[in-house]
Amino acid sequence: MGAGCGGVSGCTLPVAETHEKAMVRWFMGDPSARTISPFSKATVPEYIDNRTKENTAESLAEAEQLAFWNTELLARISGARKKLGEVGERNATAEKKE
Repeated sequence: MGAGCGGVSGCTLPVAETHEKAMVRWFMGDPSARTISPFSKATVPEYIDNRTKENTAESLAEAEQLAFWNTELLARISGARKKLGEVGERNATAEKKE
């Protein structure tokens, strides 16, 4: 663990980097490429991909909020939400018939 980590588990800061520098570097970084938090290893695109794969209404809504910078990704998420809604409608219709 780097000296600038202050006991944060899994932190990979270089020895000379402080929490403040890490926060500024993260905050000013490109949202489409930075990690999900200053001390995380997972990037925003990886997190969005994982939330999309979960394919629930909640996970797709979160992925859509995080993908504001990528119209192609937003279209893919929108398509997944539409399919999820169609499946839900078919299931509700099938339950009514029973």
